[in-house]
Amino acid sequence: MQIIDKIYIDGAFVTPHGDELFNLFNPATQQVISRVRLADAQDARDAIAAAKRALPAFSRTNKRERIDMLKRMHEAVVAKEDELYEAITEEYGAPRIARSLDGAAREQCAARSGEGAAGLCVHASRGYC
Repeated sequence: MQIIDKIYIDGAFVTPHGDELFNLFNPATQQVISRVRLADAQDARDAIAAAKRALPAFSRTNKRERIDMLKRMHEAVVAKEDELYEAITEEYGAPRIARSLDGAAREQCAARSGEGAAGLCVHASRGYC
């Protein structure tokens, strides 16, 4: 069982101040798959303060810079695609679907289905694309 005890605030993963734990269940099996340490009001204040500090600089970015940020985020997600797929599948209790499409096929499927995250296109494996 995984223990999730970090939250992302101000550019870093930090331990929440809260001490309450939440059980995360797989809805298909009703088994506890993770325990999550919840954030508290102080964590919310810290996140809000960090967002307020970041807004002026982000507001000055242009279209190209924002596109580049999104591309870097996409690359980070694709780099963790298998781990994300397994986590999502377990968390939602979904059946595992064969993901044998190559990158180009997934990109094409995502473009047709209107999904931005081409790395996790399940439509093609179900014959929808």
